[in-house]
Amino acid sequence: MESIVVSSLGVFHTGMKFLEKNEAYTSVTAYQNIEKLISEEVLESNILRYLPHEEVRRIDKISKLLLISGLSCVENLGGIALSEHKEDLGIVANTVFGSMSSSEEFINSALSNGIKNASPIIFPFTVPNAATGTLTAKLGINGFNTTISGYNPIGYSFDLLKLKRAKGLFVSAFDEITERIKAVSIPENLFYYGDYSEGAITFFITTDSFAKENNIPKLFEILAFESSYNQNDKFTFDNSEGIEDETITYNTTELLKNYPFVKGRISHVISAFPSWSKEAKIEENILKSLLGESIAFDYPKDITGETFSNNNFGNVIYAFSKILKNPNCDVILVNSYDVGGHFSSVVLSK
Repeated sequence: MESIVVSSLGVFHTGMKFLEKNEAYTSVTAYQNIEKLISEEVLESNILRYLPHEEVRRIDKISKLLLISGLSCVENLGGIALSEHKEDLGIVANTVFGSMSSSEEFINSALSNGIKNASPIIFPFTVPNAATGTLTAKLGINGFNTTISGYNPIGYSFDLLKLKRAKGLFVSAFDEITERIKAVSIPENLFYYGDYSEGAITFFITTDSFAKENNIPKLFEILAFESSYNQNDKFTFDNSEGIEDETITYNTTELLKNYPFVKGRISHVISAFPSWSKEAKIEENILKSLLGESIAFDYPKDITGETFSNNNFGNVIYAFSKILKNPNCDVILVNSYDVGGHFSSVVLSK
């Protein structure tokens, strides 16, 4: 079966503090000298690197976050003419809060001015997939435009490419955090996993043959993917209580059963949890029993805190950075979680 590779990264996110400013493989523009949230000034200075003011002045913040990461990803792809493959390229994106901020702004305009005078400029951005639609329009591609929540979009895209439903996919995660969203939608105990951040990350994932045909760089290969959901109701929607032990065991067992060739090759595990959490200890015990006592563990969430829809992406980027810098690190198992009790594992290779 054909190999699936990641060819480019675009990062515009405040949580990726482990990245170094001179990392050659990705554009990293947002995390330097920025607090938890991205200011309007920083947002505008970055979006204007790619698009003129008249094209973006009416676009909402979350769409701009995704545009910056997506266009940054394209910038790192090289000279591929997207228009020549527009029917075979698409986008799969994950978000937790989606268009909540624009929806609130639209509702408030209706409450203040009457429904007949509600803002027509804001309304298009109340649709959950408005941000991805904005990006695909700017890229001029006509394939998949899928916005999901509570599932790993990297794995979703891995399956689509294996099934030959597309030749290449821009795979993204994006979230905007406002004070209102923080107050109403984020339980305090969610920060058990650390501080919060916002932004967007985009990968370009394609087949090995499409990359070769179009002289697209290949950063790393995705060898395997598996995902599972919590089966009991003892944990809440926001995962603030954690992932069930049984879910971690079942997911890893299924991964090794479906992709037996990875078992003896995995040298490192990127944990889904911060090192000091009870879940991290449980995860470590389970995986050492299945993969061997010599497996090494890393805990990027100690650095990133809670990145919401970008949990999957942050851990994968951390793993890739580790592969580049450690000659003894060849195959890495990357664990992560999403809202709703979803736990997933991606296996990466040089």
